[in-house]
Amino acid sequence: MQLFFSKAERIELVGFDDRLMAILGIGVMSVVSYMLFSPAIIAANGPMASGICTKASIIHTVTYWVVIRWIVLQLRRRYSRPEETARRLFFTGISIVSIVTLLKGTDFFHWIGATMEQEGLLIKKSPWYFDVITTLMLCFLVVAVYETIYFFTKYRRGAIERERLARSNMQSQLSALRQQINPHFLFNSLNTLSSIIPEDPQKATQFTQRLSSVYRRLTENRHETFIPLAEEVAALRDYIFLLQTRFEDKLKVEIAIPQAYLSSQIPPLSLQLLLENVVKHNVLTQLNPIRVTIKIQDRSIVISNDLKPKLRKEGSTGLGLQNIQQRYELLSQEQVRIEAGPQYFRVYLPIIWAQPQEENAIA
Repeated sequence: MQLFFSKAERIELVGFDDRLMAILGIGVMSVVSYMLFSPAIIAANGPMASGICTKASIIHTVTYWVVIRWIVLQLRRRYSRPEETARRLFFTGISIVSIVTLLKGTDFFHWIGATMEQEGLLIKKSPWYFDVITTLMLCFLVVAVYETIYFFTKYRRGAIERERLARSNMQSQLSALRQQINPHFLFNSLNTLSSIIPEDPQKATQFTQRLSSVYRRLTENRHETFIPLAEEVAALRDYIFLLQTRFEDKLKVEIAIPQAYLSSQIPPLSLQLLLENVVKHNVLTQLNPIRVTIKIQDRSIVISNDLKPKLRKEGSTGLGLQNIQQRYELLSQEQVRIEAGPQYFRVYLPIIWAQPQEENAIA
């Protein structure tokens, strides 16, 4: 168990660097402790006992503050998830009661009585139960301050992350629209359609239906955070049909996702954006077609393709892959992994389950 915390850990576990608050808080609580525990001793011995009472109040306060703060931070590290809050607070309360009872029961601060005897002062202590109850009240007051700050800090961070997520989703939608609903994409699709109408009217009808399906799904899912992988794959098949109609045998796509994984979740347009990047940045020829595989591996959806980069690169903002990475970080705290070699490019999208038991059923 780690005894000390770095500044970064303090900020993460407390919500801010609490050193100044600790100094001020110890000062205030020392005064409160002095006012609660000293009157009986001063009444019995006169003002000459105020010095030892002041020292005792400060040492008591520092000891309890440091120990309780350490317990609070350790338990926050151990039970960090929101659903573990009740368990964390329960163990916090049990720990504080145990510590206060132990210190009072073993007379941890016995030096106070020894010092008073050496100075010839009359020892007049409050009842044991009064000391314990009052000390517990002060300790729980300190914990309440820390928990209130922690709650509002988490709430503020959550609001900031929601705002970042909304902004990221908007950027992703705009990126998808730029790559799909733009004159160049539509121009290519219409050119392909016009070329196959005289040759194969039935295929032209199918092409039109698939093109309509691509735009309809784009409109339906543009506000969704997650969609089932089955829906994403269905949308991707429509998009693949359009690309393969245009490029014919220059593009080979294999989807090998077991049925059991189709109920998992994925940010919409993720696979479509990655396939668009493959077509955008690679040379497609009949002699050396680009091969793309989409499969499950290492608890991830893996999109892998041959790497045959164009000599003349098209202008790219990189927003597609960047937004996919940001959405995964914000939505699931999972990292999108990228592997690139001389002849391949691979993207690992972590599998996200709506319910934990679904993952256990697959394992």
